[in-house]
Amino acid sequence: MKLRTHFRVVVCGSGNGAQTAAGLLGSGGHDVTLYYSPKYEERAAAMRATLAANGGAIRITRRTGAGGQAETTTFDGPVAGVSTDAATALASADIVIISVTAPAMEPLLRELVPSLRHHQLLLFLQGIGPVNYLQLKTALAELADADAAAGRPHTARMPIFAAAKVLPWACRMQAPGVVTICGTKAHIDFAVGPGTSLLLAAMLPRLLGGLFEGTRFILSPNALEVTFFPYDVLGNDVLHPAIMYARWREWDGQPVPERPLFYHGMTEDAAELVEAVTAEAQSVIDAMCAAMGLRSSVYVPDPRTDLAAIYSDYVGDPSTLHSVLTTNAAYAGIFHPMRAAEGGGFVPDFTHRLLAEDVPFGLVPVRGIAEVLGVAVPNIDTIIMWAQQRLGKEFLVGGRVAGPDVAASGAPQRFGAVTPAALVITAAEDDGDDELWGDDDAVGIMLPGDDDDAEPLSSSGLITRALSAVAPGAAALRAASAHLSQLFEARPHAPAAAPAAPPPRAARRGVCGATAAAAAGGGCPVARSLSRSLSTPAHVHCF
Repeated sequence: MKLRTHFRVVVCGSGNGAQTAAGLLGSGGHDVTLYYSPKYEERAAAMRATLAANGGAIRITRRTGAGGQAETTTFDGPVAGVSTDAATALASADIVIISVTAPAMEPLLRELVPSLRHHQLLLFLQGIGPVNYLQLKTALAELADADAAAGRPHTARMPIFAAAKVLPWACRMQAPGVVTICGTKAHIDFAVGPGTSLLLAAMLPRLLGGLFEGTRFILSPNALEVTFFPYDVLGNDVLHPAIMYARWREWDGQPVPERPLFYHGMTEDAAELVEAVTAEAQSVIDAMCAAMGLRSSVYVPDPRTDLAAIYSDYVGDPSTLHSVLTTNAAYAGIFHPMRAAEGGGFVPDFTHRLLAEDVPFGLVPVRGIAEVLGVAVPNIDTIIMWAQQRLGKEFLVGGRVAGPDVAASGAPQRFGAVTPAALVITAAEDDGDDELWGDDDAVGIMLPGDDDDAEPLSSSGLITRALSAVAPGAAALRAASAHLSQLFEARPHAPAAAPAAPPPRAARRGVCGATAAAAAGGGCPVARSLSRSLSTPAHVHCF
């Protein structure tokens, strides 16, 4: 699906995801600016020189298909410029995309928040989890306090928040300004911020799918998305640390002659460990759902099911987790993170994000939630204890999430959340002038798995707080529709075709029954394009 509108987009970051996103958006006709933190001015200057040498574009090589059907195409994605001035870069932006490592996320948000406005779409590509929203909410609140203390006008506002749970591609940066897309994922899930109006949430899948063609963005919010669970709780957050541990737990410190393949070289034992860790994480999910009063656990696909689906064009044998990982053509040539050793050979790079990010912002939050809920996770404990030694960090101390480095993690204990009720992240305070948000009423939302005997949720309690944050319900839908009818000039449109069938995974969730469609023109570019892109009603699956 092609968008009718070209956007002004700021892409924050300098790695694989950021450069791939910038190049693809530029090739799609959008006005793209790369933003680097001021402390990376030298890196920004080098990127400017690279772009100048490349004719002002990022060079992209895209691989599609597998085996005899494999094809490779190369094309350019124009980039307007590289900025280290957030105020200038964001002043006219319609969309701000963040693709940085988890440790870099919080300081970056503090740079951006003074220039964020409610009409902008802020897309985390990829998001860590709902903790991203909490970091943004905290940064905005701290800025408001600082502005009030200094007597300055406070103009920053909570933007439209969305977060892709994984990158839409398996991609690699060969050099600055040169990227390879090894595989494009058929579909990925994304989340919206607590309190987002249902109308806007229903429109976002079409917009995101139009920005990044070839990937279907599925909004499938569930109660976990307003807790401290990482978005990819049964995906990379489990896979990466477990595979690293399985390969290097008995390493003797001596260089190895060749770089081992990360996925295609993994053993059956490593796959079994991933499955054991997955089972423990699922037990924590089950306990959280029970604490929230759900009659059945939220469905989260296991790694084998999820990877076989999103890489359906690349996987040769989807029968087991081991076969999915070792026959995925998109994973060909991906090695363990290694450094050249003095005297020859290679040693593992334990500072790589596969440990430095996926442990503190993946396994540690799951372990922290398990601690609050009283769930034992011995395999996760073992991997964290090994990883923190390799990282030179302390997350687990005396069997508790109480180490000094918890302060730089996504664990709920970092934010003082040590009871089940405190595990729910609530929406930011309404600033009073943001017409793009609905209220938090949970009118008419049904519990998953209920049919004729279902009753609307009560107006209080943990489950209501969680569900109202991800699907505001009928009252908010009416309010959002009224706001949009005032903001945008209506235009006639052809009768909608029958809605497409929901994705297969949605069948495992109950459906909230809410649909939304709008036809509009004028006003905020993001919301205008959202409305224009809807040729059929958009379904929002709450579970």
